[in-house]
Amino acid sequence: MKLAIELYGHRFGTLEGDSRSFDVVIDPSAIDLFGVNSMVISVAIPLVPKLRRDQSARRRNWFAELLPEGDQYEYMLAK
Repeated sequence: MKLAIELYGHRFGTLEGDSRSFDVVIDPSAIDLFGVNSMVISVAIPLVPKLRRDQSARRRNWFAELLPEGDQYEYMLAK
């Protein structure tokens, strides 16, 4: 899976990986725009070049709450 994340009309990053192990990859332009360590999207997802691996489950949970389930999720990934 590779899904683009946008915030306020700007590229924030991408979700990459399968449904059980995906994580966010921050786009460097988001760091330039919002600033290093900005928590513009969430305290669980600070804008840093390399996110801590031990916090990945927390980030997955945050995005899982936003993503649709079932057929809608599969449809979105197919686009």
